[in-house]
Amino acid sequence: MAFARPFLPLFRPLATPRLATPRLATITQIQRFSQCARFRQESVVTTASTTAPVDASSSATEQVQRTILPYFVQRTPSNLLPVYKEAKRGGNLKLTKVRKISGDVKRLHSDLKAYLELSESEIVINSVTQNIIAKGDHREKIIKFLESKQF
Repeated sequence: MAFARPFLPLFRPLATPRLATPRLATITQIQRFSQCARFRQESVVTTASTTAPVDASSSATEQVQRTILPYFVQRTPSNLLPVYKEAKRGGNLKLTKVRKISGDVKRLHSDLKAYLELSESEIVINSVTQNIIAKGDHREKIIKFLESKQF
């Protein structure tokens, strides 16, 4: 009777986890991070700037104007602009969607409407998702517009 088989082998107690391995990994991570922090503090050296001052040219003023835009379009993790082409109604209705907009969406809407020369009903804002949806295949034009604004 000492070697009785369990009634339901599915409910056997599990073995206790090995404690040596996680503790060792934690200790090495702490040591690694402390060494990095120490090396980072040692490598910080203050030096005087040897670059020449930047001339106030037209490109510098254009760059300042681009940073003042009231809207921003964030790129995707693969560093592409979030402009997507969609097909609805069996492929008969082509739509172009601009996502990841922050800031003044209405201003970007009006700028895109003027650039693409579309009417008010052909380009709309989805107020829930803050996306801009344009009727037609305008993906390349919108990407060209956003790249001209340095997004």
